[in-house]
Amino acid sequence: IYLADTLGYFKELGLDASFVSYPSGGPKVKAAVESKAWDVGGAGVVPNILGWSKSPGLETIGISNDESATNALVANGDGVADWPNAVASGTLAGGVQMIITPNSTGHFAVLECLKHFNVSYD
Repeated sequence: IYLADTLGYFKELGLDASFVSYPSGGPKVKAAVESKAWDVGGAGVVPNILGWSKSPGLETIGISNDESATNALVANGDGVADWPNAVASGTLAGGVQMIITPNSTGHFAVLECLKHFNVSYD
């Protein structure tokens, strides 16, 4: 989409394309579809599936790219210091907070990362 805009393809076809960023997650997809804010959009698989399940008329027409190899779990200094203990004990210590957009690709990636290291959470 970026290249089509940059190379003038939309203008050439008489299309007025605009690009808007939304917060991540299924609620984004649901709200955008219901408000008719976009005709074509890109989002992670998880929000598309969850948004689709709540929004009639939304269909996945293709997968634009696979970003699974670039997902990462990051932490501040306290989180980095606590991570070896979490892996060793198999649980996140009390007081460890994770800020995640619910029902998003990032949420799914964090859950899979914790699962990979056999770390439970509550």
